Amino acid sequence: FQGCHTTPQWNEDADGEDDVKLTNLNLVRFRLCPSDTCATDSAYGCKSGYGDYVVSMDTYLQAYLDSVQQDQEYNCEYARSNECGCYNNGDDYG
Repeated sequence: FQGCHTTPQWNEDADGEDDVKLTNLNLVRFRLCPSDTCATDSAYGCKSGYGDYVVSMDTYLQAYLDSVQQDQEYNCEYARSNECGCYNNGDDYG
């Protein structure tokens, strides 16, 4: 995540005299780094070989929330399958 930006945009839905002609477009800029050059101690993530992208804030947030949900589902399934003894009425080990 590199930052948020707001830019004015023509409101295509404005057809009446009293309608707002300009609206704000909320954007997010993020960076994808090659996995072998990613640095967690740097605010920029990496210094070379990266790609910067700009998308609407709605798109970014939906993708982020989907990713968080997928991680949670994976972690729960992993725990259920490998750690908690949830199968065979809790008698997975004997």
